[in-house]
Amino acid sequence: MLLRAGCNLIERHDYSDVNDHEAGFGLGASIGYRKHIPLKKGEIMAAINTDLWNEWINWENNLGFTGETTGQTYTLVLQPWLQTGYFTKPNKRSLQYGLTAGFGREINVITDGQEVAQGWIGSILLHLQYRIHGD
Repeated sequence: MLLRAGCNLIERHDYSDVNDHEAGFGLGASIGYRKHIPLKKGEIMAAINTDLWNEWINWENNLGFTGETTGQTYTLVLQPWLQTGYFTKPNKRSLQYGLTAGFGREINVITDGQEVAQGWIGSILLHLQYRIHGD
């Protein structure tokens, strides 16, 4: 089982199909399941998890033109994920680091303000984690 809490720093540049620019931050948590499979001096990891984020997104449209608009939107985001990666297992300690890649969907469940981007997402993450296990 996987439980985690985190901070999400958002910088969508011009990837949003809704606004010219979107940036902000979020606080959230995850629940999921991970399977670690020993491989040489480390472990391959496969996971499925769901994140729930409270996000505050600042958006901008038509900057420098007549009709320029800016604002902030609050959204509650649901993010189901599939993830895989490789973690070290130094000296069989519980402190590990690894690299993962993930693929998921960002779904705006609640939106207070102008619509902001949602859709398919990917990630490449460097992890430092403390693993609690019963071996």
